[in-house]
Amino acid sequence: VDVVNSLVETIGEKADAGQLIEPMDLLSRSNAMIMFRAIFGSNQNDTAGFEAKREELLEFVFWVFRNATSTNPADYVPWLKIIPNNTIRETEQQKAVRDNILNFLIDSIRARPDLDPENPTCLIEVMLAREQEGQIDRETILLLIADLLLPGLTPRPRPLDGFC
Repeated sequence: VDVVNSLVETIGEKADAGQLIEPMDLLSRSNAMIMFRAIFGSNQNDTAGFEAKREELLEFVFWVFRNATSTNPADYVPWLKIIPNNTIRETEQQKAVRDNILNFLIDSIRARPDLDPENPTCLIEVMLAREQEGQIDRETILLLIADLLLPGLTPRPRPLDGFC
């Protein structure tokens, strides 16, 4: 409900100010916030640092999708493949950024004072309970969340393999 209310409020503010309304941007952000709530939950004990990292993750996801839709000239002009390409190195760096953000968020959720593995309130809490039981490990959690946040990239082009 608060995501919808925020969307209505934002549209009203932009309309009152005579600003251009970008429906795709507003809807993308709203959809992402609903997805993030399902994955990470919403807790009154979450810190400003947690909220900032969640926003950083949102920007990362948008960055991946922007880059996933760009073309690679070497796919169309084969001789360009001999030119050095930093895409793989950049992919590894961005994967490390993603994992750093996700690890921070997961550790923050694990530190919630009201965390109850018997009564999870979000997907991460379910995964943390399974991790505690030895059914999954941290790497599996990271990969599952990445697949949830970056759907539609499989089958994916080779440069994007590291993101998911």
